[in-house]
Amino acid sequence: KWLVGPVSVRHVKRIGKDLSLQHAKVNIVDGRSSCFVTAFGMAEKFERYLENGMDIYIVVELKRKLWNSQVFLDVGVIDSAPVVYLEKFNISS
Repeated sequence: KWLVGPVSVRHVKRIGKDLSLQHAKVNIVDGRSSCFVTAFGMAEKFERYLENGMDIYIVVELKRKLWNSQVFLDVGVIDSAPVVYLEKFNISS
């Protein structure tokens, strides 16, 4: 498992036959680099991050998947949280 961030959400696409299950393919970006991650049961959460333009941290893991008789690697999101930026204070005596 890896902690990744801060990153921004560029695009969220709901996936699966039953969209109410909240599965999504999410495009995240860090500066000029981007990649897709799979977020099972978290589509609404990532849509809110996108709508609000929030930077986030995500915890991901690499999984081997079997789909349509093909094996492939997938980066899956385990958890996410918004980044909290604190304002710098200049305290002078």
